[in-house]
Formats: sequence, structure tokens, C-alpha cells
Amino acid sequence: MRGCAVGLVVLIACRDGGVVVKVDPKGIAIDEVRLFLGTGSAATTMLQPPPMQAPAAATFWGRDPNNAGDHSTDASARFVLVDDGTATTLPAAIAVGYQGGVAVAVASQLDLTVASSDYDVYTMPLVARTDFQVWSPSPTGAATDAACVGVDGNFIVTAGDRDCDGVPDSDPLECDPDVYHEMRSPMRDDTTCTTQAQSTTCYLGGPACEDGKPPDVTQCLPTRYCASTQLCTACAGIACASDITPLAPRSRPYYLDCLVPTNDSGAFCSPSVAIPAYTNAVGCTDAAIRDVETGFGTKLDHDLGNGNKIKLALDHTGTACNLTLETSGTVKVTNVANDQPVGALLALDFTNGRAAAIPVYLHVRSGCQVAATCVFVTTANDPGIDLRACAGLP
Repeated sequence: MRGCAVGLVVLIACRDGGVVVKVDPKGIAIDEVRLFLGTGSAATTMLQPPPMQAPAAATFWGRDPNNAGDHSTDASARFVLVDDGTATTLPAAIAVGYQGGVAVAVASQLDLTVASSDYDVYTMPLVARTDFQVWSPSPTGAATDAACVGVDGNFIVTAGDRDCDGVPDSDPLECDPDVYHEMRSPMRDDTTCTTQAQSTTCYLGGPACEDGKPPDVTQCLPTRYCASTQLCTACAGIACASDITPLAPRSRPYYLDCLVPTNDSGAFCSPSVAIPAYTNAVGCTDAAIRDVETGFGTKLDHDLGNGNKIKLALDHTGTACNLTLETSGTVKVTNVANDQPVGALLALDFTNGRAAAIPVYLHVRSGCQVAATCVFVTTANDPGIDLRACAGLP
């Protein structure tokens, strides 16, 4: 959609069809009007533009790239939008009235018909309000130059940058595409270490995230993922925490021990093994697993060398903390008395808002005469009590 003219008249150079938007100030003292046009399909999210302190439900459209100059210093502005043949409907329009550079009034209209041989006229009466947002990537940018606008849960934003902070949604340096200039503590996928820096309790840790800035790899700030104190004692880095198999038995933290037997051909005797519920006191909202080479997710592809490979898939359905570990691949164990150890790290999110990280020790053993099992194991130095206390579990 292309704005052919702004003001009180339609230029004769305009084509034969489109939309006319008339802004009615309704007696409000206005010295500038800006029109925002949304195009394409609507999407929904929980958006937190400035100055909002918490996310709110939002329906949003990308702003028409040709729309940035659609403004007028006439309070009773008329905007002529010319049909360019690309759409039959303009999904959203929001008009903002300014007084002395301050946004003081707003009007919105959805689903404007784009005529191909005529001009449908829409009148948008401004209403004096303070509960709407106009903002730009720069926090000190002038309101009259705002790139984005929102009112009554409808937002017109920069395409590909829905929080309008200048960091594209797909940019790896975008901490949260829904939060304007986000600065947050590390999350599960940011973990690089373990830490007790701010507490006697152990947590997975990592660098903080600030929109548009590379992470500070020297930082080890706590996530919300509790870990046993013994894990912090034994492991400073996430690589160690993701593979406790080299640790001596007395040095191991509380962990999940899984036996997964294979047959003589190296195929797993059972396609899956059940993981007992870590807790029944609360439910689990999410579960993920990682190893030394692969970050948290639901699948691992672990190469043991010499043609041996184990694939793990974590299955979690519903809100209970019952999990299943699905196994595939080929692991040839030549001596039935020996294990092929595989280390991993399990992360659980609970319905009480807390979370826990538990190391996993998988024993790949030859012989289908033994059943595939998983059990949680306490050790001499770690009965697992501090981990449960941190996670708010009895």
C-alpha cells in the first residue's frame, strides 16, 4: 500500500483505487497526526513494549515499509492510500494525534477494504487516551518519529522485529523477541558452568543476556536450575556436569543411573527405558537432556567411536514427571562384564515454577538377560536432599 498524498486533497496523479483515511480530532488540540499501517497476516504473542512492566496479550502486524512518512501537521488530516494491486484488504490502521511532541490521542480501524476502481473512505475519530504505546528502537527517540504503536491489544510493529528494539527477531543476539531491550538472567540454553556465587545452593550458571550484545563468557550467573551441592564441588563447567562418568564413585553427585543392554549384534534389547518420576509432589512442565557435545533438547546423537553410536530421545507427555528414554543405534560391547559409559544431564521444569538439573550415567551393557532400568542414586557424599530443598520439593 502506497500513500499518494497527505493532507486535505487527493492528487490527480493517484491511480483509480485505494483507501481514504480521514482523521477526526474531535475537538482535541492536535498539532500533528501520524498514521500507522499494518500489512500481512496477524500473529499473536505476549508482548512487552515500553513502558509496560509485564507482557500482555498482543495481536500484531508488520508495518508497511512505505508507511514511515505518512504524517500530517493538519489535525483533520486525510491520507490517500493507493491500491498497488497486492492486497484487497488493509488489515490494520492506527492513527496517533500529537500535541507538542507528546502522543495524546489515538484511533484504530481493522480490515479496511482496498478498492481497485474507487476509494472507500474511513473516518477515524481520535480519542484522548494515555493507555497506548508509541515507541522506537532508541529509548530516547522522539514520539513523533515512533516506529511502532499499540492500542487495545493490537500492535503495528517493524516487520521482523516485533518488540521494535532494533535487534531482529531472528538475530542470535535477540534475548527475547517479545521484550523491548531485554536484559535477563541466563536460562537453560545459556548454561556454561555451575555456580554457588550468590548462594550456598548449587545452580547451573551462564552469562546474562542483553539485547544486541555478545554474551560475556567470563560470567557464571545462576539460572533457576537447581543442582546438588556435590555437582558444584565436582564440576565447575557444563561439560563435566554433562558427563560424570569419569568421576570416582565417591565424587559423584546424586544422579540418574540407567542400564541399557544390547544384544550380540550391538542393537538395544529394548527400544525404551522408563525413567521413574523424580517427584509426585508437583508436576513437570518440561524436560530436556544434553551431553558434552549437544545442548539441551529432546534428542541426543552420541558417537562413542569405533562405529558405536547411541541415539537418545526423551519423551515427556502430560504434566506428570514420568519420562521415557528411547534408545537406538548400535553399540558393540565385547565383554559382558564391562560397560560402555555414556554421560548426560537431565533438566526438569516443575509446576511450582522451579527447576532441577540431574546428571545421568548410562551403562551400555551386553546381554539381553538383564532388563533396561533407570533409578535415581544417592551417593556417600550426596543424598540428594539439598537438591530437593532448592527445587521446593518434600
